[in-house]
Amino acid sequence: MKRKPSGLRLVGGERRPSRRKRWKKALLRLIAAAFVLLLLKQGHAFFQVREIRVCGAALLAQDEIIARAGLRQGMSMLMVREKEAARRLLSLPAVRSASVYRRFPHTLDIVLDEREPAAYLPDWGGFWVIDRDGIVFERWPAARESLPVVTGISEQPVLGAPLLYPATAEALSRFLQALALVPELEIAEFNLGDALNLVMYTIDGREIRLGGVEQMEQKLFLVWQSLPYLTAAGRSGVIDVRSGDRLVLNPERTSTAGKEAHP
Repeated sequence: MKRKPSGLRLVGGERRPSRRKRWKKALLRLIAAAFVLLLLKQGHAFFQVREIRVCGAALLAQDEIIARAGLRQGMSMLMVREKEAARRLLSLPAVRSASVYRRFPHTLDIVLDEREPAAYLPDWGGFWVIDRDGIVFERWPAARESLPVVTGISEQPVLGAPLLYPATAEALSRFLQALALVPELEIAEFNLGDALNLVMYTIDGREIRLGGVEQMEQKLFLVWQSLPYLTAAGRSGVIDVRSGDRLVLNPERTSTAGKEAHP
């Protein structure tokens, strides 16, 4: 009489792979790794940098930009870290923003937004150059273009940073940003001696009292609108726009400080 199978199965009774199969799998993994390494080596050899293009550079030399980014011709495109290269470029005080792009198979593009000169801060033997955000980014031995000269402060500026004192730094940036909106207004000097009583001088030496930084855009626009009429009428004196909504002509004697300060 035959016994019927009980239907029970032993757990854990599966057979382990033979040693031969384990060696075969290990060999396949080794071959796959070698193949990947070969592909990488061939890729590095094929995708080499042959051209580096720089866009947006007016103040900085191309060689300086490429070197600071850590790039060079002949390196592998696969080894270029775009964000890291852009971060290195931002360490240059004259660079406002930077981007690096890989253009396979052989080209790198560097796109810069450089800071633009907006004012000078005079120093012994030259001028510190300031952009419209109030950032000091270069030092020139002589003025290259007609820009307002900042006076009334004695602190030593730091490249790549605003002025030390917050009130002074804010007053300067607010003034320069507002001035950029009325480029026809030709200013020779901006006096920062008192952040609550700011004074500027036109290129013909007319004194203009601005007061604080509030309503700076409106104040400069009011001066720009009124100056041609005052000049045509031969009316001299100190212009007062401290209120922000009206212009007052004070018949005081006009200072010549603006003419003297103009580079």
